[in-house]
Amino acid sequence: MGLFKPDFFRSLAFGLVMGTAAMAMSAGISASATPDVSVQQVSR
Repeated sequence: MGLFKPDFFRSLAFGLVMGTAAMAMSAGISASATPDVSVQQVSR
């Protein structure tokens, strides 16, 4: 268990960073491609 926890948290943090980067990239691409959709999401 001592070796499992650091690897688990490391993989969790890595997945979180990659997921955030993927969401930021997809959000930036969709916002630049369709400004109207991004404006509607912000107004909500």
